[in-house]
Amino acid sequence: MTIMKIKTAFGIAASVALAMPMLAFAAADQEAAMKDPNNWAHPRGQHNNQGYSALAQINKGNVKNLKAAWTFATGVNRGHEGSPVVVGNMMYVHTAFPNNIYALDLNDNQKIVWSYFPKQDPSVQAVLCCDNVSRGLGYGDGKIFLQQNDGMLVALDAKTGAKVWDVKNTDPKVGATNTNAPHVIKDKVLTGCSGAEFGVRCFIVAYNLKDGSLAWKAYSTGPDSETLHDANTNKDNPLYNALSVYQDVNGGNKEGGSFKRLSADQIKGGEKELGTRTWLKPQAVKDGWQHGGGS
Repeated sequence: MTIMKIKTAFGIAASVALAMPMLAFAAADQEAAMKDPNNWAHPRGQHNNQGYSALAQINKGNVKNLKAAWTFATGVNRGHEGSPVVVGNMMYVHTAFPNNIYALDLNDNQKIVWSYFPKQDPSVQAVLCCDNVSRGLGYGDGKIFLQQNDGMLVALDAKTGAKVWDVKNTDPKVGATNTNAPHVIKDKVLTGCSGAEFGVRCFIVAYNLKDGSLAWKAYSTGPDSETLHDANTNKDNPLYNALSVYQDVNGGNKEGGSFKRLSADQIKGGEKELGTRTWLKPQAVKDGWQHGGGS
């Protein structure tokens, strides 16, 4: 009986040890794809968000000879702001509202392999900022990730287009929407929110790639516990956690007033609860941090 328990315990430990590296690098397919400059597996090309291609076939000497090879009409006549995602022979094209997706086979005359047409309430368009756009798709763990304008984050099977999971990230009924591209990093997909102009308190949030479960959520304003600040935050640069780096002169933010920058030895670093303490003056109300910011 004891031997059986030891075998069972060893089996569990081995399973955990094997699973942990896989979990940490669940988006290994994305990392591999980004190493090939023929792919575009990230909304901005690479994690550095520079948006530049390493391909050199087109250069300043021959760019004048470029001609259209083929075209594809999405049927949506609003702003198309994000780039397509390209992995191998597949190109994934997205649209502005209603955020349709087309998967095209580049080796077969751009044949539509699958398409996704989300059902969204048209009223969402009334609270979208800066046109009814979508700024891109995420890719990783064999999935295409779409952050819909209505706040739904959707994971689709990259081969078939079948929905794997979805999660409600924001609520347009309170003015919170999304136009951003989801960013896949290792075993998480990161997204945020729009709507600060409507008094929405925004955030950055991470969901687990496998099932869409919540990993963590960090608000842009509010208590340290909700902005995920702790004793180690900015430990190497404590002056980043300063209440102010300026001194009021003649009343500061008043007619005839101004500000003077404090010297480094006058700045008090390591301050806590800046997400609540620095949001009182702008809104001129108590707990102004609850009424919008950080989108």
